This record gives sequence, C-alpha cells and structure tokens, in this order.
Amino acid sequence: MKKWFFIFLVFFSCSTEKLTNSSINQLIVEGCTDPESRSYNPSATQDDGSCKYLSYLELFLKNYSKKNNTVDIIMFNSGDVNYELLGGIQFSLAGASIINAFGGIVEENNFMTSSSSETVISFSLSGESIKLNKLPQKLMTLSMDDIFGPICLKDIYASSPTGIKMNINFKNSSCLSSSE
Repeated sequence: MKKWFFIFLVFFSCSTEKLTNSSINQLIVEGCTDPESRSYNPSATQDDGSCKYLSYLELFLKNYSKKNNTVDIIMFNSGDVNYELLGGIQFSLAGASIINAFGGIVEENNFMTSSSSETVISFSLSGESIKLNKLPQKLMTLSMDDIFGPICLKDIYASSPTGIKMNINFKNSSCLSSSE
C-alpha cells in the first residue's frame, strides 16, 4: 500500500508541474493590451509595444483680432503619424461671414483656396500636399465681417492626397468669443 501511495504522489506532482508550465506558455499572448488602441488585442496578456493609436487632424482658432476682424486656423497631427500629408480641406464657419481666406501653409504650398460667406475649401490642382507634423501650424487666416456671435469651426472635412478621409478632432478652442 505504501508503494502505491508513493507512485501516485510522484506521478501527481510531475504531471502537475508539466500542466502548469504548459498552461503558462498558453496564457502568455503577446500583443497590444491597451483597449484605447486601434491595434488592441483582447487576447493579449503581455504588452509587446505594438499599440497603434488613431491620428487626428486637430484644428482650432487662434489669434482673433477684433480690430482687423481676422482669425488664424491652426492645425496639427496628433497620435501616430499616419497622416503625413494633407491633400485638401473644407470647413464652415459659424458666428461670422467669411470675406477671404489667405496665407499660412496652404498658400506656401500653392493650394487653391476658395471661400464663400460660410465655407472655405483648399486643395492643390497640381498634386502639391502639405506635410503634417505634431507641431501646430497656421493653416490660413480668415478675414471676416458681420460677426454676430461666437466664431466656431464646423463641418470639417480633410483628406490625404489620394482622397482618404482623415479623422478630425475639435479642440476646446474651436470656438472663440467675438468679444475677446
């Protein structure tokens, strides 16, 4: 009887060790463990540094001049640098009538810019593009009149040179008070 107990004990402890090592190897799944990432792997148990985050084209208003009735449109790329080139952009403005859109990196990159009283569209007819980076860049300046409330960006559409739609993120300062 003692022999059977000893054999059972040795067999049980050896098989448990092998099962444990096997289970550990099966439980370690490398991948992105951040659920906020676009490359999130819900099966991953160990982060391997492969997380990728959505890029957003951030736009906001800055440098409002009540004296000149002008405001700058500022943009930058956030997140991973998936959006390296801007091929075109269109947006509307609420709270004022647009007289003209000029200057900034759209002009430096030979983009054609056209505006109505509410909407601006800017793109290249010759295949030019704007290199985006994580530092804020002045996209353009708007001159306005008939300012009747907070000045806000709205209905923003942007695309890469090949026409791929970009994600847009509005900053808190995408509206400015006209009394500033």
